[in-house]
Amino acid sequence: MEIFNKICCNCCGKKNEDTTEDEEEITESVLMIEDPFVGAKLVKKETEKKELPEPVVEEKKVLQARKHLKVKKKEIERISISGAVAALPPPPIEEIEGEIPKVKESYDQLSLGSGVYFGYSLNDNGSLYLQYTTEKPASMDGVLGYIRPDREILKYHYENENGKHVISTNVKEYMKSKFQHDRKKYFDAWKEFLQLLNSHGGSLYILSAFDLSPPPRTRIVLFSCNSLTEIKGCEEVCLKENDLLGVFPFSLDYKTKLNDKLTRNDFMDLCEKYGIVFQLIR
Repeated sequence: MEIFNKICCNCCGKKNEDTTEDEEEITESVLMIEDPFVGAKLVKKETEKKELPEPVVEEKKVLQARKHLKVKKKEIERISISGAVAALPPPPIEEIEGEIPKVKESYDQLSLGSGVYFGYSLNDNGSLYLQYTTEKPASMDGVLGYIRPDREILKYHYENENGKHVISTNVKEYMKSKFQHDRKKYFDAWKEFLQLLNSHGGSLYILSAFDLSPPPRTRIVLFSCNSLTEIKGCEEVCLKENDLLGVFPFSLDYKTKLNDKLTRNDFMDLCEKYGIVFQLIR
């Protein structure tokens, strides 16, 4: 019996020893393996910032939206060419350069006297002026027109600069220009003179120097009652209320330009394109 117990104990004891040894070996092997996560740090990987693409609008939608737009139709404007292409040529050089012709007319039949005279001088490279005077000038050379006023003119105009008021200079220069716009200054001076009729009333006289040159010759045409009358030198111009007086270049064939369209508007358009138009208002 003892022998049997020994055998059993031995068997059990051996088994226990083996088991203990195995556990020790496993424990040692486990201890020998390093924990890979010991001392490790968690590193966050930086993600690249990607720019998001802008939303693309479909072309079809844009086209559809455009269909609903209402475009206003612009009226076609008429363009009038007033430059060198459509302009008349400048007057002949002999009408611009040279001495002012002598006037032999005495004007006894016109009874010239106090009022405003419109004349041309060689001063300032050719100039147009207004002369306020209480009597007829001693020299009538270059004097183109005269207004005998009905209403009193202030003494200031007679006393300031001896009554002489220059309204345009460098006539010789700008009348040689190929551009009609430059030469329009000459006709603007005529208009300033004629405007005195609306300011002071009175009678208008075109004098003999008007038919001579220098300065460059012009045409003066009266439009009254749908008829045209060309004014010559040394005569009184009989103006009625709302009559039109046109002043334009001597080379302009106004009868052909009007082309039988003898209306008030056509005459005004012709004068404004090539010269000036004056309307008498009483």
